[in-house]
Amino acid sequence: EVYTNLQRYYPEAQRAAKKEARVVVKLVLDAAGKVVTADVVSSSDSAFNGAARSVALLMRFSPAKSDGKPVPIAFAQGINFKLD
Repeated sequence: EVYTNLQRYYPEAQRAAKKEARVVVKLVLDAAGKVVTADVVSSSDSAFNGAARSVALLMRFSPAKSDGKPVPIAFAQGINFKLD
């Protein structure tokens, strides 16, 4: 699913120029594991930042747990845009 979203949101100008990039986003998940915010922390090409945020907001995770109970969590996640 992530691969499909990466291809769907790949910036067309960068695809045409055969550019690839790595974007690191800080994800904040709610107690259910849903991404509620995605902020760019670093990027090898800012033209990919919006696409990275869009892809990150579609990601799904199992809930994080503390003492057996679901809890919100924040962490950094790398997103690699690569051409086939």
